[in-house]
Amino acid sequence: MDSRKEFGNKFWSCLIVASAIACITGRLIITAQGAPLSSVTIWNYVGDQILVHCHDQFTDLEQQKVPHATDYVFTFIQNPDGTTMYTCSFVWGLNKSQEFPVWEGDKVQSNPVKNCGAGSFKCLYKVTKDGFYMDSAAASSGSGGLSNWFFINLWAVKSRVK
Repeated sequence: MDSRKEFGNKFWSCLIVASAIACITGRLIITAQGAPLSSVTIWNYVGDQILVHCHDQFTDLEQQKVPHATDYVFTFIQNPDGTTMYTCSFVWGLNKSQEFPVWEGDKVQSNPVKNCGAGSFKCLYKVTKDGFYMDSAAASSGSGGLSNWFFINLWAVKSRVK
């Protein structure tokens, strides 16, 4: 067998195994470009389906229907200049909504207490009937280790016109 072909086969086998290990263990994944792959996970514990629509300056992730007790995850590569910012809007039922940045890089970090970004690779949010919570343990370490949920936002209620 040609040594280049053999190397290629070994490379792809290693890549597949490494990807499987990363998925199973939840450990940091490094992309082919050498940049860490970052993620935002949004868990729905409202009791009903919610709609989630996330985007950054260049990418619209489209509206997602997230059933109760499931999650919505998106991954991305952070901009090297620290300007990555993802915003998500949430809709629950006919009159509750909210929108806020779920990820902000170093250069745009407006409120590190209320969103993830600077120095982290993994961000976890929990959506409940009360509102929105963030796991500060995952946000600060990027590991998603022990959970430390804290409240960040209420649902905004749309007033009904009579």
